[in-house]
Amino acid sequence: MVLRTPPLGLKTSLISSLATDGNSIFLGLTDGTVGDLLVVNMATLTVRSALAISEDVSGPPLVTDSVVYAGTLAGRFYRLNNATALPDTTFGPGGYITLGEPLTTGPFPVISSTINHVHTTYIGSSAGSVWAVSENGVANLLESHPNPIAGLAGYPEFTGYYALAYGSGSTFYMVDTSDGAMKSLAVAGQITTTPTLDRTEWSAYPHGRFLFGGADGKLYGARVFQRGE
Repeated sequence: MVLRTPPLGLKTSLISSLATDGNSIFLGLTDGTVGDLLVVNMATLTVRSALAISEDVSGPPLVTDSVVYAGTLAGRFYRLNNATALPDTTFGPGGYITLGEPLTTGPFPVISSTINHVHTTYIGSSAGSVWAVSENGVANLLESHPNPIAGLAGYPEFTGYYALAYGSGSTFYMVDTSDGAMKSLAVAGQITTTPTLDRTEWSAYPHGRFLFGGADGKLYGARVFQRGE
C-alpha cells in the first residue's frame, strides 16, 4: 500500500524512519514546503495532523510521555503534543529551543530509573555535536566531534551503564551520561548506521552489545560497559 498526502501539497520528499505510539505513525519529511512532521492514523493510513514549519525533519521523531520530540535541519528542537502535532509552549517559546546546527539524528531518551520518566533527551547534528536537552528545555553540549553524528542509541532504562552510543566518522563512542565518561572504538570504515542494542548473547556479552554498520560493508559489534570499567 502506498501512502499519499495530496491535501498537504507535498512534492517529492525524503521520509525519515517511522515512530509510533501504537495508535499513530509519526514521520518526518524533507520537503521544503509544508508538513515537516506528519501524524498518521495507523488503522486507516490517513493524515491526522501535520506540523508545517518548512524547516525539514530528516531524523525519526521520538514519541514518549504523550509528547513527540523532533529536530529540524534549521537547528530547532521541538516538543509537540502527540495527538495534534501542535508545539508544546511549556518547552520553550513556540514549542522549541534553538541549537543552531542541522539536527540530523533521531532524538534518544534516557529514562530515570526512579520515576520512569524521560528527564534528558539527546540529539546529534551534522556538525558533529551531541546535545543533551532537559525536560524543561535547557540544552547543554555533551560532546563535539569533527564528523557528523550517524545516529544515537543506547540503554534508555539503566543508569549503571555507558548509556549513550553513536558513531562519528570511523569511531564508535559510548558515553556514561551521568558523568560524561567515554569509551571509543576505531573501525576501518565510516560508520553509517544508528547502533542497535543486542541483548541476545548473554553468555558472551553479559551486558549486551551494540551492533553497527560501516561504509566498508562490515557489521561491527562493541560490548556494553558498566560504570567503573
